[in-house]
Amino acid sequence: MVHASSTPRINDIINAPAELVEIKEAFERLLVNLKEEYCGRIEAEKMNALIDLAAGVAHDIRSPLTALDIIIKDIQNIPEQQRIVIRNAANRINDIANNLLTQYKHSKNQENNGNVIDIKPELISELLLSLISEKRAQYRNDTLKLLINIDEDAYGKFAVISSSTFKRVLSNLIDNSKEAEADQIKVDLSILDVKNRSKLLFRIHDNGCGIPQESLHKIINGERFSTKENGHGLGLPHAIKMVEKEWGGTLNIRLMEESAGTIIEILLPEVAPSKWFLSQLTVQSKDTIVIVDDDESIHQVWNKRFYDIHGNLKFINYYSPQDLLALDKNTLAAINLFLIDYEFIGCNESGLDIIERLNIAGRAYLVTSRHEDYHIRERSEKIGLKMIPKAFAVYIPIILLENKKKSADFIFIDDDSVITDAWVLYGLTKGKVVATYNSIRSFKVDINCYDLNIPVYIDSDLNDVIKGQEYAKELYEKGFKHIYLATGHLSNNFQAMYWVKDIIGKLPPF
Repeated sequence: MVHASSTPRINDIINAPAELVEIKEAFERLLVNLKEEYCGRIEAEKMNALIDLAAGVAHDIRSPLTALDIIIKDIQNIPEQQRIVIRNAANRINDIANNLLTQYKHSKNQENNGNVIDIKPELISELLLSLISEKRAQYRNDTLKLLINIDEDAYGKFAVISSSTFKRVLSNLIDNSKEAEADQIKVDLSILDVKNRSKLLFRIHDNGCGIPQESLHKIINGERFSTKENGHGLGLPHAIKMVEKEWGGTLNIRLMEESAGTIIEILLPEVAPSKWFLSQLTVQSKDTIVIVDDDESIHQVWNKRFYDIHGNLKFINYYSPQDLLALDKNTLAAINLFLIDYEFIGCNESGLDIIERLNIAGRAYLVTSRHEDYHIRERSEKIGLKMIPKAFAVYIPIILLENKKKSADFIFIDDDSVITDAWVLYGLTKGKVVATYNSIRSFKVDINCYDLNIPVYIDSDLNDVIKGQEYAKELYEKGFKHIYLATGHLSNNFQAMYWVKDIIGKLPPF
């Protein structure tokens, strides 16, 4: 545990980062909640449960607090990467406290069925990278070598887990290896095909003293025990329970030859990505791309990625949101793609605030290390904005579409595929080619492939973040002049729109 004598008090740190204040407040809330739960109501038979809870808290927060203890000493000029470690550790403390309290409240009211922890699809590589950063900070004054290798095809993969528990499990396994006198621990993440189903394979290999056979037998049988003095038995048995009973995976332990260490292998089923995640990036050879980030390294990453794809893509590099806000309306409308960070040092507005203010969610992506934040995910989803984790920028597949002109007589944008299919079939009977799209974003992929004189028909209610008439105005500003609103609503329900030539019904106008 962290001792007050070795760490400056948060209240004594001038201009302390918000993350550190959050840590202090989180612990205060935890103490208040524990008092409310137990004060005056602890019966003798519940004392053991309370002791177990206290032991679990002490066990689980040791790693993040040790990392904070080390990093806080360099608080004066703390770079972004260390701020990320602090923030992730603070989030872990909050998660641990919240999960413990939730589980306790749940067990008071009903039989604990093991479903109290929020389990959902999570981006595994990012959770692993943030945890390894924390553990390296924890052990940076030690001789331990903590290595990580993630296969390129494993970076964008998801599994259904509890993110906070996942980090606890792997953190405990790494700590176990360290306490088994290992001076090198290697963590690998790869993709394995098992009976035509993709699974994520974790392999934690240490060169420690290994696990005695009799201890291994107890672990496999789920007995709580520890080979360490002052241990709580919360490591491997808990890991096996979470992996196999909660997450639908398997955990295998392989004992190497004497003094060759231990290998722990975890297999988790791969699932489809979450809605907030962008799995691949599509650009066209004449696109104008704006990158807004106060970190020079991310500019270099994007510039190299896009240059390797196509050397003629046009870039605009901004380092402050104010640069973007200073653009006039016409310049802003001509930009095809925005890659915007969430957090800017010294700026009161976030990148998400800027995207909302400029109404550019349909052609923007949030590139951020804050992608794990539930509130940011929720806000992004409401406006149809997807996110790219910063570490994933190096690996995200980029698809280049050449600007070949498409041949069509009409464009029709409607979210109902039955109606768009009907337009296509009717067009064939009249010798007309109708290019149809079921979302604004899908049309934007091809927008530069059409002549500006082509008639565009667009529905008003697209089940999108903006109305069809709002996007029609964007099209008008881009140079499309023959725009029609194809809607079931009466024309007198709309205000005058100089950018729309006419308001028609859902029937094809040809």
